[in-house]
Amino acid sequence: MKFKPETFLSSEAIVSAVLDYFNEKHPLSSPWQLQRPPTVVPKPWSTLYFLNLEAEQQQRHLVVKIMRFPDQATAAVSYQSEELLIRGQREYESLLRVYQHFLQQDDPHLRAVYPEAYLPDINALIMDFVPGQPLYDNNLSPRHLLSRQGMNEAMSMLQRCGKWLRWLHELPVDDAPADRCFGPVDSLAILLEHVRQLRAWGVELESWPLWQPTLAALQQVNDNHYVWVHGDLHARNFFLLPDQSVVSMDTALDRLDSPYYDLGKLVADLRSRRARLLSLATFPTPGMIDMLSQAFLAGYFAGGLADPVLLALYEGRFLLQKWLESLQALQQAFSGRRTAWRVPVQRYIVNPAFYRIMTSWMVKINKTLD
Repeated sequence: MKFKPETFLSSEAIVSAVLDYFNEKHPLSSPWQLQRPPTVVPKPWSTLYFLNLEAEQQQRHLVVKIMRFPDQATAAVSYQSEELLIRGQREYESLLRVYQHFLQQDDPHLRAVYPEAYLPDINALIMDFVPGQPLYDNNLSPRHLLSRQGMNEAMSMLQRCGKWLRWLHELPVDDAPADRCFGPVDSLAILLEHVRQLRAWGVELESWPLWQPTLAALQQVNDNHYVWVHGDLHARNFFLLPDQSVVSMDTALDRLDSPYYDLGKLVADLRSRRARLLSLATFPTPGMIDMLSQAFLAGYFAGGLADPVLLALYEGRFLLQKWLESLQALQQAFSGRRTAWRVPVQRYIVNPAFYRIMTSWMVKINKTLD
């Protein structure tokens, strides 16, 4: 359904709808009230409203998520879009399943966000506010990794994140619809499509000496183990809470896939964060990235070993996606009067960083074949 932006609901209207819900579903002798004006944070696919409610010395700290499209000039009325209504309802149902699932495990350091309600009248997902910081800002920033205990702390947290993901992947899959089931063949097709699209940017992976044996290895990959995947697992979607527990956001669970979908995406994210691209993929060093990745995988596999080629398939898919997205972002950022800057940035920063990352990726795959 094509969505045409219209006048956006005011913050007052959103707050009013949330208060109406609480006064109906959680009635007290005095009505719930807003403690202070909401904080509004726009995101590419949503707008977040942070609300603090109070009634009879009880408090609720909430995040209200209003769905939107990335190409909207303003956070327009999303409840008039059938696609966004489906997205909102699906995310609420997924978050509720995840929350209930995490109540069944006994590790207090593995947490899930509680979704209070979904209000279709304004397409709003109401969630408990989690007072944490993104793992990337806390443990994976260059400054932290250079501190005395930085690497050890980062590895410890990534190991915990691996455990969190392993439990997520234990969700039952019996009721999964067929149109949401994917696998390695689908990701290989997407990887090859990224390779094709990169040609338009002057990147010819097929000409690299290691490409053909790499492709031959990836074409042999198969995996019959399917799980509900997180789908958007990266370092900024893992949050570290004050008690050192971890939680991951945006678990919409849109698809069934190999568990390596999530594993590969996080490893690819560690290798291609913006700060690392700006260092031409030299810091954190490849050795540090390997240690961080292995800590995450050790937490997931609990002493077992990952399938290196299956991991490489999904890792490569998301690395190439990041390369393509980086080039597209450059084109948008350096337009108009700034066009002349695009080619130097692409030639001397983005492409060299990804050449180094992708060469290392191919070497690693071919070493597993020796």
